[in-house]
Amino acid sequence: MRRLDIGIASYKNPACLRATLQNVQHNSVTEWRCFILMSGNQSEENQAANLIAREFAGVDNRFVLVDRLPTHESYSGAVNTLFKMAETEYIAYLDNDATINTPGWDETLCGCLDRFHE
Repeated sequence: MRRLDIGIASYKNPACLRATLQNVQHNSVTEWRCFILMSGNQSEENQAANLIAREFAGVDNRFVLVDRLPTHESYSGAVNTLFKMAETEYIAYLDNDATINTPGWDETLCGCLDRFHE
């Protein structure tokens, strides 16, 4: 079984984040772990997104919270944090509004990375 580390930055868009986390949960077939990289921004919308992230991590231990990235570490900081934390050969970074409609998307991605290492 292939192992995949996934990273998603939690920044605002709570409804989109919920849908993305549900998509990962329902359409992934590898042995996966998903880091939810939580922004330190304290806006109301961002706090709502962080509550959703905590909800998923509370019921599915494959979701791992990375609590409160410094506010100066934006998108690139979240990606770099994922690269530091990932322990698998395969790594995927998803935006917090990604829509995954294909069951087994992660296995397909890993197969592509196997064929095209560069």
